[in-house]
Amino acid sequence: CAAIKIQDMLDLGLGEWFIDTTLGVPYVGTILGVKNPNINAVRSLLRSIILQAPGIVAVQELNVAYDPRRRRLVYDFAAVDNTGAIVIGGDSPFVVPTPTSGGV
Repeated sequence: CAAIKIQDMLDLGLGEWFIDTTLGVPYVGTILGVKNPNINAVRSLLRSIILQAPGIVAVQELNVAYDPRRRRLVYDFAAVDNTGAIVIGGDSPFVVPTPTSGGV
């Protein structure tokens, strides 16, 4: 299913898969470790990843919101596959870890 493939692609952080460390979303430096992430850059990044999914030809809608108080990024999308079907996904909170007192 295209929605599952897209979600898998969005869930994989850059360098996390030992077989191919070039795959994944570069969350570090784009969202993680950034006090106020550039939402337009994040939206553009997510859109490009969604479009890389097999069979996806367009992103019809993509909503991205960041809550700095709760350090939470939430997104949802509607994409169109090569059969014309609408693929809906997202709405997964991506919680930015709070630094510990140990300086991490």
